Amino acid sequence: MTKQLIHKDMTLGEVVEKYPQCVQVMLDYGLHCVGCHASTWETLEQGTMGHGMSDDMFQEMLQELNKTAGQTPEKKVSSTSAKETLTKETLIVTDKAAEKIVQLMKNEGKENSVLRVQVIPGGCSGMNYDLAFDEGPQEGDIVIEKYGIMICIDEESLSHMKGATIDFVDSLQGSGFKINNPETKSDCGC
Repeated sequence: MTKQLIHKDMTLGEVVEKYPQCVQVMLDYGLHCVGCHASTWETLEQGTMGHGMSDDMFQEMLQELNKTAGQTPEKKVSSTSAKETLTKETLIVTDKAAEKIVQLMKNEGKENSVLRVQVIPGGCSGMNYDLAFDEGPQEGDIVIEKYGIMICIDEESLSHMKGATIDFVDSLQGSGFKINNPETKSDCGC
């Protein structure tokens, strides 16, 4: 039997802080609010009850969480092999998104900047995307050059975005960058 590292009375914030490798398990079971600032104080049991999870499903998830928490996190991929993975899995930037990025760089006087793409904890889906201009690559970044734009992404973010497409949409509902990510299993219904 797996050692009980995680129990029903732990808060969601405690689970995420102590065992970040368990976030994906919670997302897979439909507990999408693991990153919401409002839910970090809820216990694991309260969070699942709020999402209508059955007791059997909760027990199954709890068992899977403990199994995952007890595993040693995988070693990070070296930058070289991450670059090779990137070229195979590709982070796609559409022509329209690239044009908009170049336009924004010029408008903001950031022509010598890089576009930093990050996946950060938060939001009701557990993860948010952050696109921002930055001074340059940081240690450990994977650097992609497309359309004359230097895109920097850290290895952890890359692991969440394999095969994702960054696009720019302009519609009656508004305009902005849209990321279509095949790694995302579901959206929040909150």
